[in-house]
Amino acid sequence: MLTHSSGLPRESVNPYWNGPYFPFPTDKELTDGLEKQNTLYPSSTYLQNSNLVMALLGKVIEEVSGEKYNAYIEKNILEPLGMTDTKTYLPEKLHGSVLAQGYSAFNREGERAKMPHYVTMEKMEKHSLLKGTKAIKLYGSYNTGIT
Repeated sequence: MLTHSSGLPRESVNPYWNGPYFPFPTDKELTDGLEKQNTLYPSSTYLQNSNLVMALLGKVIEEVSGEKYNAYIEKNILEPLGMTDTKTYLPEKLHGSVLAQGYSAFNREGERAKMPHYVTMEKMEKHSLLKGTKAIKLYGSYNTGIT
């Protein structure tokens, strides 16, 4: 799986690339979806990046270590290597300074608006329109465009 030659498809069967909230599958949805997918080719035949495989490997790390993915990576990889500026999430306080500032497409006046930082789970849960919804988890934050 780590060699990008597992033969598994690039994506899961779940529609997590669909807006507006980009619903990332739960662990159960991810694994249940595997029953609906076939390998594309025998393993170790071709190289192909797979977001599905990366999601599954994150779950393997959690199962084997008994720790959450972010905590495990920070404790066992980033901290021992002294990588203090590398994160498994996007810190909001660094948005627009250390982290790049995103911009919208051009509007009719030819202007582009600054895009907000990825919304944290706490902000998302406070927003009444998002009660009971799921959002795609990106590096520990949630991409909804709501601040």
